[in-house]
Amino acid sequence: MLWSPQASMASRSMGAIPGAPISFATGGHTATLLPGLRVLAVGDGARLFDAAQGSWQDTNGPATPRRDHTATLMPNGAVMVAGGRSNGTTLKTVEFYDSSTGAWSAGPAMTTPRANHTATLLPDGRVLVAGGDTGASQPTSAAEIYDPVQKHWSPVAALATARHGHTATLLPDGRVLVAGGSAAVGVLASTEILDPVSGRWMPGPSLHTARATHTATLLYNGSVLVAGGHDAGDAPLQAAEIYTVSGGWSQAVPLSTARHGHTASLLPDGRVVVGGGRDVNDQRLATVEIYAATAEGRWDPGPTLTAPRQDHTATLLPAAMVLFIGGTEQETNSVESVSFGAASWQPVPEIMKWPRRGHTATLLPTGAVLIAGGVSTGTGAISTTEQYLANGNQWLETAPMAEARYNHTATLLPDGSVLVAGGQRSDDGNVIFIAAAERYEVGTNSWTATGAMQSARASHTATLLADGRVLVAGGDGVPGASAAAATNSAEIYSPKSSTWTAAAPPKSPRSEHSATLLADGRVLVVGGTGTGLDTATAAEIYNPAENSWRYTTPVNSLRARHTATLLPDGRVLVAGGQNPLAFEVYSSHEIYDPVQDKWTLFDGAMTPRQNHTAILLREGLVLVVGGEHQDVVAGAQIYDPLANEWRDTAGPEDDGRILHTATLLLNGQVLLAGGQRGFTALDGALLYDPVALARSATPDVATATITTSLAVEIKGERYRPAASSSSGNNNASPTNYPLVQLRHLNSERTIWAGQAPASFFTDHAVTATTLRATSGYTSFVSGPALATVYVNGMAGNGAVVKVAPPDPDESEQKLFLPVIRR
Repeated sequence: MLWSPQASMASRSMGAIPGAPISFATGGHTATLLPGLRVLAVGDGARLFDAAQGSWQDTNGPATPRRDHTATLMPNGAVMVAGGRSNGTTLKTVEFYDSSTGAWSAGPAMTTPRANHTATLLPDGRVLVAGGDTGASQPTSAAEIYDPVQKHWSPVAALATARHGHTATLLPDGRVLVAGGSAAVGVLASTEILDPVSGRWMPGPSLHTARATHTATLLYNGSVLVAGGHDAGDAPLQAAEIYTVSGGWSQAVPLSTARHGHTASLLPDGRVVVGGGRDVNDQRLATVEIYAATAEGRWDPGPTLTAPRQDHTATLLPAAMVLFIGGTEQETNSVESVSFGAASWQPVPEIMKWPRRGHTATLLPTGAVLIAGGVSTGTGAISTTEQYLANGNQWLETAPMAEARYNHTATLLPDGSVLVAGGQRSDDGNVIFIAAAERYEVGTNSWTATGAMQSARASHTATLLADGRVLVAGGDGVPGASAAAATNSAEIYSPKSSTWTAAAPPKSPRSEHSATLLADGRVLVVGGTGTGLDTATAAEIYNPAENSWRYTTPVNSLRARHTATLLPDGRVLVAGGQNPLAFEVYSSHEIYDPVQDKWTLFDGAMTPRQNHTAILLREGLVLVVGGEHQDVVAGAQIYDPLANEWRDTAGPEDDGRILHTATLLLNGQVLLAGGQRGFTALDGALLYDPVALARSATPDVATATITTSLAVEIKGERYRPAASSSSGNNNASPTNYPLVQLRHLNSERTIWAGQAPASFFTDHAVTATTLRATSGYTSFVSGPALATVYVNGMAGNGAVVKVAPPDPDESEQKLFLPVIRR
């Protein structure tokens, strides 16, 4: 595990998730991460948590409410709920939850009723169920395997020792390690190892400390960390130990607090989070400890949970976020998420070919970033362009534009070319607004003039519409004006005909505004500077289907030089900026809900700034960097939409910048390029890494395809690792399977794709659909999109796919170009 000197190691509790807590009593429940970034909680009832939107949703409950059962996500996306207890009766019944329809169906019953057992998904897709108790804490040694192809249970050799409250850990070689647990009398130190091919158990080396209700977590180096639990007298344990296949068990650094009934989660960087449980005073715990897998091993204190919890669940989400659900008491049926991310900044070793500010940066389908135009020295615009090559961490000079320009726009078109439009330049001290547009072809490294706009303009916006056309709105450039003046004109570019057509004019003239493509295909335009702008006229929406504009409800603050970011749940975050009427720089942000047509103001939470950048990270957080308030702002902040909270993150090690660009790369890092400090244009660039990763374990994307049914077919490696990032006990919440995210490269619209019907994920492939039954989204904006695979909360390299209705004579649409490995 490698940390940069700039890494931010702080862990921070995000607090209880807003909205209603889980609606049934918890403790002995399960939580299962589903395709589409949803979590299914099953106990006395069932509910779905949408982790992308931060809200609970109703779903059907199982036919038999139960506790102390197991829940296993099968390779076809169904959840197998097995055994447990209901109204004092130990169950052998099995039910399957269809994650795409929300329907339950009965499965074949196990041969042995059991609770507090373990269920382990084997590499071949079968499920091993072992041990448990059959009632009145009577342990069983019975073990059986479910075959999803044959749809039946087959007994395997019994454990040598009956046990419950044990752990079962899938080892890298495909065998299963069962450790500890409670026997008919006392607790166990013995371990057993199953070879699923032969179906035989072999005795394993004994633990140093007998224990039950402990956790066992496979680390990325192949060893197993066992922590806590209780002894024969039910006293909680501090003891921890490490298992290796070659060396057996060795004692590890003990926990700071003795505990049992806790959870353990393996983070993407290799650390292990242990949370909650019950202590030596028989009190539930809210404390968290974090194990660092260094040569000596170390436990560090973590944040305090908002509620003490025991027998809860902990589910690893992207961005090193852990979702804690429930506990054993009615008041702990709450839910909270805790961030354990470790962000870092690193300088790009090579400087840019030209210092520049007021330029554009566009992520290309190749994974490179095209930097175009801007101002290099003084006030003179430049026509030069260059590309940042992420795979070589270097800059490459590319063909210049025909026109020098700054304050222009650059839009990635559905075919992978880039449209640059408008802007301005200085000529003998006079400002010249530009109507010319040109198009960059990546394959030929060439620029081609494409019809001029009907109106010259700069500081305007350009938005790729759902049908592939481009809406240009507002900007400075009123014909005949003696100085910069905002216009209320709009026009639309057609990439197929390379022509510009006048669109209905916006209701208010404006420049230095923002334009955001909403999830329903409309465009939200907010703020700016212009005659007549006030809170009532500050925001309007363009409807492409009707070619019409209408005002939204009034905003709370008129602002210009702000940022507007489409959030994963479809709302829009408008942050910072300056009041153009009073010259006040804002520390506030507003959220626009397009469903309710409602603005909500949140004041004073962020650092005041204008002329900054804001970018949606793959993990659903928003990174805000730079800007100015009296002087340049050096720090960076993260906005968490689930908690509606701002927090500081690792800041770039420079003195701040304005008029720069921030671009999300295929590997999830953010490139910060150029800008201005004082009166000087900058030639330096920085890379922001939002989450530290155990890079040897990240999933790799080799190919990605969009089919005619808008399913995303992805092939690669490490989609089903042995490490499950979980506790290894009966209420474990494994996450060692692939989740697919799609993010439009222009609008940043993000969806988590559900698993395609009748498909199976394997170690090398996953098929996901772009349709999400729970989100209300029925389509995705045409054009290039970034497809990313997450396994165990960590993202592998991304791949660019073209999301669009395919041509009638094409059965599928391929990747644009080779992907870049992280």
